[in-house]
Amino acid sequence: MSRARAPIPMPPQPVPSPEQTPSAGLPAQPARGRFLVWVALAALLAAGLYAAWRVRPGRAAKPVPAAVRSITVTGGAVEDSVRLTGVTAAERAAALIAPQLFGSRSFGGGHNDFNLLIQELAASGAKVNQGDLVASFDPLHMTLRLDEHRTNVAIHTAYMRVLTAAYEVRRKAQEQKVRTAKAAVDKAALNLKTAPVRSAIQTERFRLLLGEAQARHQEYLDQWKFFDDSERSAIRRMELDIKEQTIGLERAQRNLERMTVRAPIPGIVVMQSIFRGGEMGEIQKGDQVHPGHMFAQVVNQSSMVVNADVNQVDAERLRFGQRARVRLDAFPDLELPARVVSIGVFANASGFRRSFVKSIPVRLKLERTDPRVIPNFTVGADVVVAREEQAAMLPRECVFTDQAGGAPYVWVREETGWRKRGVELGLRNNVAVAVRKGLRAGEVVAAERPPAQ
Repeated sequence: MSRARAPIPMPPQPVPSPEQTPSAGLPAQPARGRFLVWVALAALLAAGLYAAWRVRPGRAAKPVPAAVRSITVTGGAVEDSVRLTGVTAAERAAALIAPQLFGSRSFGGGHNDFNLLIQELAASGAKVNQGDLVASFDPLHMTLRLDEHRTNVAIHTAYMRVLTAAYEVRRKAQEQKVRTAKAAVDKAALNLKTAPVRSAIQTERFRLLLGEAQARHQEYLDQWKFFDDSERSAIRRMELDIKEQTIGLERAQRNLERMTVRAPIPGIVVMQSIFRGGEMGEIQKGDQVHPGHMFAQVVNQSSMVVNADVNQVDAERLRFGQRARVRLDAFPDLELPARVVSIGVFANASGFRRSFVKSIPVRLKLERTDPRVIPNFTVGADVVVAREEQAAMLPRECVFTDQAGGAPYVWVREETGWRKRGVELGLRNNVAVAVRKGLRAGEVVAAERPPAQ
């Protein structure tokens, strides 16, 4: 029995994945690559032939049309206006002025009594009612002056009573002297009547006694006259001193009342500026102001006006009642309606040198207010002097003329290009113009001359 070799086992072969297995009916990978190469070569050949056809002699390239700025015609109202600049102000306002204090500067404490040092002050922009406290000044020195005047009045009144009592005592004593001297005169005259029955020596003695009594009586009468005038003069002088101190007392009382400032009308407080530390700033507590200086205003915001100026040439176009639009520089988004209520007659002065450009004052009244509007805000106002309703409106740069004073026309865009069309213009301003005939809203016009077609 023959012995056969056992078969040698083979290593396992890897099973190809579906992506690696070529699909049935598809060409092999090398055939597909050659096909893509031929397609690329054909595309390059076609591009080269087209470029050669484009640049062949005798054929010019078609020019690319230039872009023309255009604007769509809109409809609406066209207004002609005059621009004004000015500041806001309150039609109803009350100025608060530092009080004028009265009295002698050389009395007592001197000029310190009249210092106006702000002790209490309402905040700028605060709302106040009529009678509310707005400001008060330091009353210390004036209070001391008031007490001193009150003390002097009491002292002088008491001294007046002393003078009056002393005068009555001295007057009674002087009257007694006069009566005694008059009795001595009467006695001497009675004794002289007995002269016929007396000796010559006794008669002469009675005559001497009578003369002495009459002289003494006359002396007392003269003393009484001078005494009465002197005493009455002292009393009158004391009366004048009392009156002077009483007047000073009343002045000090009124000064103290003036040093408290209250709101005369309801509104808001607008503080004024003062020169402090080399620059301007709002008045605040601790500042010293001079008598007659306006330190604040109480304004009623229910009625505001605009004080503006207009060039003398444009002033002829303004009329009472014309409408205006007011814009505040502090609030650019705020626009308020207004009307012209006042136009000045004379031009404003323009300094020391002659100026050929004059301005006329104009006042506008705001028909609607805003809580943010307070006095001294700079504004710009457009006063409408003419208005055209329901018109096709377009910028002035879209209207052309071939010569000065020639017929106006526009370039209208149509399907075939730009077409020249004559128009009839209406009201115009510095920016826009109204077209009465020849255009309608929605059409597109050129903002510059289109190139020749």
